[in-house]
Amino acid sequence: MGPLVVSGGHHDAVGANAQVLERRSFGLIEVRDLALFGTTLADVRVAYAARGLLQDAAVDVLHGGLRLRFRSWLYAEAYLAKTAGFEGGFGLVGAFVP
Repeated sequence: MGPLVVSGGHHDAVGANAQVLERRSFGLIEVRDLALFGTTLADVRVAYAARGLLQDAAVDVLHGGLRLRFRSWLYAEAYLAKTAGFEGGFGLVGAFVP
């Protein structure tokens, strides 16, 4: 098992025109570099983000993702997110790594 990443934060709006939904909170748990087979590695993450946390107008999302890294520059990602409903997706990414 690779590195465990845990992060979180809170951003708050300031000033006379600040709005409740400008208040953002988030948390992330991720496990990286799980060896699957050969040189293929996997990263698994779960994240939560909210705008206006603990307010009636709050908007939040729970997000889970899986990344399969085939090479340092080629990987596939899949995700599932829960907001008002469910959504998901899949993609293949090529990255320039100098």
